[in-house]
Amino acid sequence: MEENLVKLISHTAVLVMLLAAISLFFILFENCENILSNVNRAITDKGVVYQTSETCEEKIVSGAEITGMIRNGPETDIYINSVHVPAHTDADSFDYSVIDISASYAVEYVFSPAGETESIKFIKR
Repeated sequence: MEENLVKLISHTAVLVMLLAAISLFFILFENCENILSNVNRAITDKGVVYQTSETCEEKIVSGAEITGMIRNGPETDIYINSVHVPAHTDADSFDYSVIDISASYAVEYVFSPAGETESIKFIKR
C-alpha cells in the first residue's frame, strides 16, 4: 500500500511540475500569442510541402550535359527548344543534331500537381 501511495505522489508531483514549467514558459515569454498561433497552424495546416525563397536562380547547363542525360536514359520527358524527347527514348536511335553541344541551355522544371517532376525544358540561351 505504501509503494502505491509513493508512486501516486511522485507521478502527481512530476505532472504538476511539467504543467508549471509549460505554463511559466508561455507566461514569461512575451510573444506567447505568436507561439500558440504557430503551433495551432502547424497542427492544422496541410499546405505547402516545400517552401522556397522568393528569388530563384536560373540553372544553366551545357549541351554536352544534355547529351549525357539522353545517353544515360532520361527519367522524365525532356523538351529541347520545343523538341519533345520522351523518357523511354533509345539513346542509339536519337538524333543528336537538335542539341548544340557547345551552347548553354537554361533549365526549367515542370511539376505535376502532386509535386513530381513531369518534364524538364532546356531552352537555348
